Amino acid sequence: VKEGATGAVVGGVGGPVLGTTLKLAVGLGKAGWNAIQRMLTNTSEKEAERILRAAIDAEDLTPEFIRGELERLGPEAALMDVSEGMARTARGAAAIDHKSHGIASSFLKQRQAGQVGRLTEAAGGEGFDAENFSRGFSRWLRSKSTAASGAYDEAYSAALEATDGLLELMNRPSVKSAMQVAAKNMAEEGGNMGDVRFFQAVKEELDDRIGEALRAGRKNEARRLIATKNALLEEIDAQVPAYKEARNIFAGEAQLKDAAEMGYEVISKPSKDLWVIEDTLSAVGESEQHAFRQGALRGIVDKLDKTREGRNVAQTMIDSNRARQLLRMVFPDDASFRRFVDTAEAESTFSQTKNVVTGGSPTSRIDSDKETLRNATGVAAAVSQGGDAISLAVRLFKELGIN
Repeated sequence: VKEGATGAVVGGVGGPVLGTTLKLAVGLGKAGWNAIQRMLTNTSEKEAERILRAAIDAEDLTPEFIRGELERLGPEAALMDVSEGMARTARGAAAIDHKSHGIASSFLKQRQAGQVGRLTEAAGGEGFDAENFSRGFSRWLRSKSTAASGAYDEAYSAALEATDGLLELMNRPSVKSAMQVAAKNMAEEGGNMGDVRFFQAVKEELDDRIGEALRAGRKNEARRLIATKNALLEEIDAQVPAYKEARNIFAGEAQLKDAAEMGYEVISKPSKDLWVIEDTLSAVGESEQHAFRQGALRGIVDKLDKTREGRNVAQTMIDSNRARQLLRMVFPDDASFRRFVDTAEAESTFSQTKNVVTGGSPTSRIDSDKETLRNATGVAAAVSQGGDAISLAVRLFKELGIN
């Protein structure tokens, strides 16, 4: 249907979608169009053409606009997604009877079922499971922990040189106290105090303190701890590159869960202070950025699932400067960020179409939209003439993208 709309409705307002008769009528002006209308038989095909043409005219949709919208929304788009009027035309067809409504609902639910996959692919969402986030995330954690084991083994077996930079960091009060806690933890778990494994325990203790300071709103303390932790990691990474490689794959279960929760809160709790997110993300590696993105994706999917007619939730979220700043931090480049934004906006449109076509009170929907079909064409549609109502609905569905 998209090809038909782009090549026919868009290109010449005729052809496969609107039919040869309508193509001729375009060149005849209003009088010619009225004459053609009178000549058309009351078959489902001609009735559907008449309804669709009236819907396009009612909103003054130009070929350029239709083409632009279909291209912007991507390969899943159909003519019913182009405007509210086109969606309501599909809704009117769905209102003909229960069977027609079932056909439309089945198609739209199927398209909606692919929404998470499309968003996940656009976000680079390895491991995401929208139906059970904890299950999918746990599976991802296990796979990443396994993938990072070799790099951690290499890093933990390396010896660290007591450089001036490392000694200076070890004498900082925050590191000294974190080392004391790490030593106790290592005594429980085993390991040598001077190796990278020990400083991994120091890092984890600093992470806990940073998180506590951020949650309590102690901005300056959090930033000092972040700066110290980053300096410590840079010192160790310079000596043991495998340590950075391992963290980029798997930063630790607690750290990744915290990052995912923060990503979720960016969307679900937009009041969260921007500086908290900025400072946290400045101190994390690739695996934590990925977990943050997964949490944000979960929040977007939850929002989309609750979209109601007349609201564009995804676009509102993505178009705010604050949301863009936050989400941009975890995408590697502008192109990947733009791809995700475009996909989220398109999925919001698809959610709105679904809610327009199948949502609302069944009684009010059927009454109002049958009347809309009759008024839009200026003639009594098959629903009121005793014609083949199902055939009309199916024909309209086909032309609007439901098949």
